[in-house]
Amino acid sequence: MTLSDLSIKNPVFAVMISAALVVFGAIAYRGLGISQLPELDFPVVSINTTRESASPETMDYDVTDIIEDAVSSVEGIDYIQSQSLQGSAVTTVFFRLERNIDAAMQDVQNAVASAMNRLPTDIDPPVISKVNFNKFPIIWLGIHGQKPLPEINRFVNDILKQQIQTIPGCGGVMYGGLRPRNMRIWIDQEKLEAFHIDALDVFRALQAEHVEKPAGYLKSDKREINVRLMGEAKTPKEFSSLPVISKPDGSIITLGDVAIIEDGMTDRRSFARFNKETTVGVGVMRATGANVVQVCEEVKRRLPILRALAPEGVEIGISTDFSLFIKDDIEEVKHSLVMGVVLTALVALMFLGSMSSTLNVCVSIPVSIMGTFVVMKYLGFTLNFMTLLGLSLSVGVVVDDAILVLENIYRRMENGETRFQAAFNGSNEISFAALASTLSIVAIFIPVAFMQGVVGQFFFQFGITVTVAVLISLVVSLTITPMLSSLFLKLHKEVLLKPPTMRGAISLPINLFRYTWWGADKYVVYPLLVLPTHWLMSFMEFVYKRVLRFAVDYPVVILPIAFSFACSLGFLVTGLKIPLPSWVSAKFGVPAIVIKPIGTELVPSEDQNRFVISLICPVGVSIDYVEEMIAKCENVLINLKDPVLDSEIIASMFSSISIRPGMLISEGVVFIRLVSSTDRTLTQTQIIQDVRKRLSGLAGVRPIVLDLSTQGFTPTRGFPIDFAIQGPDWKTVVDYAEKVRLRMIESGVVADVNSDYRPGMPEEQLFPDRDKASEMNVPIKKLAFLLNVAFGGVRNGRFTDEDKRYDVRMRLLENQRDTPDLLSHLHIRQEIPLTAGVNPPTIPINDLSQHRTVSTLPLINRYNHLRKIEITANMSPGVSQGESIARCKQIAEDVREEMELPPSYRSVQLGNAKAMAQTIDSMWRSLVFGFLVAYMILGIQFNSFVHPLTVLWAVPFGVTGGLLVLWLCGDTLNLMSMIGLVLLAGLVKKNSIILVDCANHFREAGKNARESMLEAGFVRLRPIMMTSLATIAGVVPLAFGFGAGAENRGPLARSVIGGIFLSTLITLIVVPSFYVLLEKINHWLNSLTKGVKASPVLPPASNIKQSNQAALQPIEV
Repeated sequence: MTLSDLSIKNPVFAVMISAALVVFGAIAYRGLGISQLPELDFPVVSINTTRESASPETMDYDVTDIIEDAVSSVEGIDYIQSQSLQGSAVTTVFFRLERNIDAAMQDVQNAVASAMNRLPTDIDPPVISKVNFNKFPIIWLGIHGQKPLPEINRFVNDILKQQIQTIPGCGGVMYGGLRPRNMRIWIDQEKLEAFHIDALDVFRALQAEHVEKPAGYLKSDKREINVRLMGEAKTPKEFSSLPVISKPDGSIITLGDVAIIEDGMTDRRSFARFNKETTVGVGVMRATGANVVQVCEEVKRRLPILRALAPEGVEIGISTDFSLFIKDDIEEVKHSLVMGVVLTALVALMFLGSMSSTLNVCVSIPVSIMGTFVVMKYLGFTLNFMTLLGLSLSVGVVVDDAILVLENIYRRMENGETRFQAAFNGSNEISFAALASTLSIVAIFIPVAFMQGVVGQFFFQFGITVTVAVLISLVVSLTITPMLSSLFLKLHKEVLLKPPTMRGAISLPINLFRYTWWGADKYVVYPLLVLPTHWLMSFMEFVYKRVLRFAVDYPVVILPIAFSFACSLGFLVTGLKIPLPSWVSAKFGVPAIVIKPIGTELVPSEDQNRFVISLICPVGVSIDYVEEMIAKCENVLINLKDPVLDSEIIASMFSSISIRPGMLISEGVVFIRLVSSTDRTLTQTQIIQDVRKRLSGLAGVRPIVLDLSTQGFTPTRGFPIDFAIQGPDWKTVVDYAEKVRLRMIESGVVADVNSDYRPGMPEEQLFPDRDKASEMNVPIKKLAFLLNVAFGGVRNGRFTDEDKRYDVRMRLLENQRDTPDLLSHLHIRQEIPLTAGVNPPTIPINDLSQHRTVSTLPLINRYNHLRKIEITANMSPGVSQGESIARCKQIAEDVREEMELPPSYRSVQLGNAKAMAQTIDSMWRSLVFGFLVAYMILGIQFNSFVHPLTVLWAVPFGVTGGLLVLWLCGDTLNLMSMIGLVLLAGLVKKNSIILVDCANHFREAGKNARESMLEAGFVRLRPIMMTSLATIAGVVPLAFGFGAGAENRGPLARSVIGGIFLSTLITLIVVPSFYVLLEKINHWLNSLTKGVKASPVLPPASNIKQSNQAALQPIEV
């Protein structure tokens, strides 16, 4: 007994299956999180090492090189990147996506531990942590007010940070402008000279006098008492009284006599502003697996509590909230989903002619969608762009099987069968075609399991969502649809008849409902929808009969034309250049007609109401200079107005320096949040171009604009054009990279060209005179440490206040270390013990050394153990990412050849550029593999090697149609449009399956191939048109929608529409031709083997068999 037989005989079974899917789907829906994209946590481990005041060169040789060697043997590494800066080194290990991050981190920890004996002894212990570069703050809080900045900093560091870290889903906090509390000891060099001591003596004295140490415990027979020495100072006054040295007269020189003690903050190496007001920024990052929207909503829910904890006069506001666009994007997709359901129902109503039949078909939509929620919840999916897009695209697909079943039942009722007989026979007759068409869609997603990298992870959720939805729709079409048809389906002539009047106690509302329903069918639906559709279908059938006869009679004419048409559109991918005759070229000044190919990119740029401006100042400038440049940038931005509405288009600005590790002090960043796209007439791209033009006039700074909408597809946040220059000789690499950068600027295909090579950092280098130093009894190590204490500043202990521990830092007064000339004022004492008597005078540093100013690098970058120079850029307006990358690669190769460099000097694609190449390559392979898998599955279903080829003839035309629409609409070939093409390869086979399956049924009845295909074309024209239009209607809101995320949804949906439209028109002609041609070839081959003369007309194939209506035997004549 088949599933449809069981449902017709036992209606409760069908109802309960659907009810269970809806109920459990509603429960699952409530538990689904919301995110913009599938939650993808890249396995990345970072090793942060600190060595105070060490130069980038020293960090690179002594730390980075050793750590890279140690971790390179860890299994599963994709690549390694490193940064060496002043006083710190960051080595980041990127693992392949399938690597377990916890196991990888443990392996990295073991590798670093084994290398500790090779690292310098004065480094801080390396900090090893899991990192997700997509875990940038999802919401920024700005803390500002009338209170002094130190008090605001203390509130943020001591109170607010702990409160935010307790929020569920918070995975850490990032700061902008935070300066933690420190006890600052500002040493006065002139006073040190007066007492014949140096800064190192003060350092040693503080270490000896500022001590808190446990001393054990006292024990008696019945009790124990802990003993602890409480020798730490806690206030500036107590620090000032700490002894440094005794005078000859017995008095004490205290720390306050030689230094200024301040309860202050760390050095000003970062700052932040919100809307031009000084602030402390607190960025909340999500934890692994946490939901972006939920975390942001929880932060906003707790804002009243956080504000109550703030000191009076301190305000806490939201400066940036990245969840706003996510919610808008998801709501737009939901709206498109609902609109797709309405349009699909309208198409069904036009063809089926009554609202009851339409409801019968459309019941598969909510059941399929709700059932899919159950699987999504089980697999840990969220309501994100990819899953909701899969559901939206499935709206028109899930009704296809129901339409096939209902239309077949309806046709049998028109032929005289009873409702029960038609439901029983019609559902069984069409079940094979429904199963085959559904499995053909599922087959296209099987290669997803073999896709690697980010593309496979993103495509996985989309593919599973669509697969589950269409499989559930198949179950619904074989259960609830035939069951309802057997009970309620009516012919249209019956629908138009006035229903009989009921009598009884509740007859009035029932009669009112029935008459309203009947009136809507007869006086609204029939004249406005059904009748015009009937006339249109009659005309199409009239034309199609004649075209189809010609197609099956002359396949040798039709097939070459169709094949040539598909091949001629190859220029969509490759481009085309047609030279013009010389006289035409001379007259119009155009040497050739150039047709540009479809552009390629990773993902289209979206209007997310936000972007970032990086302000790159000259190397070596102070933080005050960078702040001044940021202020000038803010003044330019604040004056931006909408040219039509004359309203402000900047909603907020958040500016900062050193907002994340690895940023130079000479670089600032400005986060821009625009007003909603509905409140302005300019697009985000137009605003970015305007901002780029306005800021280009600022002297002393180089602005670089970054569109954040294309982020999240790689482990790093980067630019669309991103590659590294590497080679064996560093000086040659520098020359090579600089020539490539300049050539890229001249090319005009890219904008915002930038390089991470930052020469020109001034460095004052001291060269000790070893003979003099030895003669004066001054060890070089002491000289180095003294310089570090005086100019770099050192941490020299900690102190306690209100149960919290803070650093104590020692350094020279600022006015004694602001120019290189002040080096001559620094004095050092001979390495002899201090006495209470008269100590010898200190020695000027100039007597022991010489110094000079040189240019160095503030930052050294590596990629896979080799130094690199990374070059990034944006595309110029009107140029696709693929075209820009190809041009830049060609430039790099041309420059290498001009410099006559060996292949060991190379350019390596990074970031989004690398991901784009992998995406396009993976998608084309997926199409090919999907084609092969579909052939195998169809071969099993049809039990034939021939019929799958007939069915798959539709795929090239579907893909060609999708490409044609993308080209006409100016869209690009990107991740989203390629997903549409892959889905299209599964959808377009449905029409072919319907035709071939019906033709095989007629072959079983004794007709030859030509007659069978003619009959099949006439019979299946209406269901093919219904399913195709229903699928198109379901994605129309996505294709032509507006609002958040429309830039990504549009190309995908438009490619589906174009492919289905073209493949439907051509399939109705080409598939019958190919079917008949294959049968003729098959008959000719059989005649050769049997020695029988071939006949131009195929005899009846009465021996075609079908088992369980699920497989067909090969045709034998």
